[in-house]
Amino acid sequence: MDIPTLTLVVAIASLLHAVVLLCCFSFAARYQGLNYYLISTILSACAFACFLIRYFEPSLLILRFLGNLFLCISPLCYAIAMSRFVGLRDRRFSYIILAIASLFIQLYLVYFKSSFLCRNLHIILITNFAYTVVICYLWKKRNVTLQISTNFAIIALFLNIVMLTLRVVAIPLTQTESLFTSNLINASTFWVILIGDYLRHAGFMMMVFQRLYSDLEKVANLDYLTGLLNRRSASIAIEKEIQSYERDRLKCSLILLDVDRFKSINDNYGHYSGDLVLQHIAQILQNILKPQDIIGRWGGEEFLIALPQTPLENAYSVAEKIRLAIAQKPCEPHKINVTISSGVATFPQHGKTLEKVVDTADKALYYAKTHGRNQVAIASIPSQKC
Repeated sequence: MDIPTLTLVVAIASLLHAVVLLCCFSFAARYQGLNYYLISTILSACAFACFLIRYFEPSLLILRFLGNLFLCISPLCYAIAMSRFVGLRDRRFSYIILAIASLFIQLYLVYFKSSFLCRNLHIILITNFAYTVVICYLWKKRNVTLQISTNFAIIALFLNIVMLTLRVVAIPLTQTESLFTSNLINASTFWVILIGDYLRHAGFMMMVFQRLYSDLEKVANLDYLTGLLNRRSASIAIEKEIQSYERDRLKCSLILLDVDRFKSINDNYGHYSGDLVLQHIAQILQNILKPQDIIGRWGGEEFLIALPQTPLENAYSVAEKIRLAIAQKPCEPHKINVTISSGVATFPQHGKTLEKVVDTADKALYYAKTHGRNQVAIASIPSQKC
């Protein structure tokens, strides 16, 4: 393809990317940074549109100036977008200063000292700076949820930086004096921009979709009030631990706990305070228990805890520690004194299925409730009554 055709293709590709981003707003508008990413993409399309028009009207220096300025501002908007998307300070003031400086630099290089090499050097320095900053953002905020898409975006940006740097080196070597000079360096640059932008946009869209999937997964697996696993997810996680026993012969103990006189808390302080009590207990559980322990909101004011590789005696000690911690720490802001009752059972001593062990723990919990509350009861073996 000749240079004008490549220019048109790049401009159209940028506009199509902008259209895709507009569609993203319909289901991902809550994510920060999409608006700046859209502005960045539109500016890039406008820049190449200016270059294409100037090919037919070479006397219009304003098109060269605007095209170059848009190419400087576009990566800065991209850096702002990515910083907001990953939850970091976007430092917009610094980028605005760079954009204003770019305006005067390009004004000078277009109207007062026309230098194709200097104009390209300035644009590429700004672009590589923005891409390097984004790589740092992505590397700093990388996590398991976005690991694949983040790595993809980092590699795409790094390739863009390398290829743009090679252009700066090649321009003086090939004595290129115009964007529309038909030579290998200009044609390669447009192909690099076309492919590099496609990979960069693909990486961003992968990040958006992975975040959407992660959020949907949280909604499906977590209890909205406490942030703990919901009953379904807790059951699945505990079933896996039971399967590990069958494979490795490791015990797994369960603690079923219930808030004492929870109805009276709602009646005396209101349902909002009742919600605070549940969140208060969830926080204490997370502080006391180990990362490998499974904590779920089993229903209402009940919580189910699975302690992998923990015998019955140790599980009782953990339950007692939880009971004391909750009893000794009133729930803010009304200083509500809260107590719990718990039942403890162990797999496979009290059953070989989750349902059976939970049922046995529930009977122990009932015993604790009917014998004074604020205590921990150990389940008896199935052949005995509680």
